[in-house]
Amino acid sequence: MNRGETLIAQLLAGPLTPEERDELRRCLGQDPALRRKLGEHASLHGLLGVVMEDDARREQVIASLLEACAEADRDDFESGVKRKIRRVRFRRIVGWAAAAVVALAAGLTLWTRTPQPVATISNMAALEANTRLQAGKRLFRGDSLRLQTGLVELDLAGRGHLIAEGPVDLEFTSATSATLTRGRVVLRVNESGHGYRLETPRGAVIDLGTEFGVSVDETTGEVETHVIEGEVKALSNEGGGQIHLKKDEALRQTGRISTRIPINQGSFYASLPPSHGGSVGMIHWSMEPENDGVVRGRTRNLGDDACDLKLRAGTRPVEGAFARAIHFDGDGGFAETEYRGIGGNRPRTLAFWVKVPRDFTLSQGFAMISWGEFSARDPGCVWQISVNPLPEDGPVGRLRVGVHGGKAIGTTDLRDDQWHHVAVVLYPAAAPSFGQHVLMFIDGSLEPISSRTLGVIDTDVEQATHGIWLGRDVASPASKKRLFFRGALDEVYIFDAALSKEEIHALMERNEW
Repeated sequence: MNRGETLIAQLLAGPLTPEERDELRRCLGQDPALRRKLGEHASLHGLLGVVMEDDARREQVIASLLEACAEADRDDFESGVKRKIRRVRFRRIVGWAAAAVVALAAGLTLWTRTPQPVATISNMAALEANTRLQAGKRLFRGDSLRLQTGLVELDLAGRGHLIAEGPVDLEFTSATSATLTRGRVVLRVNESGHGYRLETPRGAVIDLGTEFGVSVDETTGEVETHVIEGEVKALSNEGGGQIHLKKDEALRQTGRISTRIPINQGSFYASLPPSHGGSVGMIHWSMEPENDGVVRGRTRNLGDDACDLKLRAGTRPVEGAFARAIHFDGDGGFAETEYRGIGGNRPRTLAFWVKVPRDFTLSQGFAMISWGEFSARDPGCVWQISVNPLPEDGPVGRLRVGVHGGKAIGTTDLRDDQWHHVAVVLYPAAAPSFGQHVLMFIDGSLEPISSRTLGVIDTDVEQATHGIWLGRDVASPASKKRLFFRGALDEVYIFDAALSKEEIHALMERNEW
């Protein structure tokens, strides 16, 4: 006996709890065969109650059926059934049987008319401050999800999960279909959701048992579909038949043209940052040196006593975002601590203030903060936060996260001689093939970036011959030139967890943790 049949048996034996009633409604809404079984069981149950001539039991049966129905029109329905019963009381057996069937039919009608949610918000991250969305919010057929920034994860009524990244416009057209007019989504569909259909301006993508990402460019209407697992069927509004895409395959649809392209998993977020539960290790450098040229490190469950920051030649105090800061000359000036940093692929958040000069040159971007040990054989062993100096990788002067094997570059030009608050969050993706996700925040706002994943992350702190560097690049030992950062840094924090947007914003405003 499955769960739906168990609930039917409990219903006919006595009243259900509110939770059981809601669960039975969901089961009936998804399974026509189960609705037929309820009709058969309830009819037989009503006839047996008549034979027993148990008035109290008859009333209990009708009450149970009513309790299972939707609340709409309940009073009118109940009084109508009771009037019918009174008129035919002298014909007891036939009358009570008919009443049970009428009650069942009316109840099922109300059930089918009651809107069932097609999605429920299960998680959110980095949303704009004025959003009205909240976890647990249910979406029904015809409802839309419109988001300017941030990430939202939805449960598709037991059929799978969907992650939407703002800006996004998504309308749920049925329990098994939705329309994406702009933005990016990732769908992870389970067996009960196979056949889920996602409409786009260029056509439709139909699930055949998969996890896949779809993006719609709001300017050009160009659509890309990337299959992470399983298989999908892509249809074009312009005709031309259907295209099957399997794991690690992708398709771009532009106008009448559909072109197969290399898969780019870095185009999508497959999971949201995990909750740290309030247990967060931290190191903080105020960037205000004492007379011995050392910035004392403030620690909490991270690092050890050897986390003081020693300033080298080429650094000097300047006016900061909070009190004093340290300026690096881009020509050999840097700072170093004995603490080697967070290793492996562990979650982390870096937050700090930076001022980049307008006359910044390409050789002065690597690296604001870095640690790890370079390996030509193994990618991902180094972790660096820089101002991008490489035009071939993306716009110069934007925030850059690099790991020697993967990179993500932002969109805000930092070269304006103004203080900006920067935060970078790293956390593991749900799908191992995605590697590690990265979020960037500039002045408290989520930053659009070139890649949402960094591939392999295995920051090597065990073999590292140095600690964390501020203002100096971690480069290949074969490199003949060392690169240094020019600009100023203030209030540098390192956390061993993925901080939320709200926590980052509070840190930016109050400089407290």
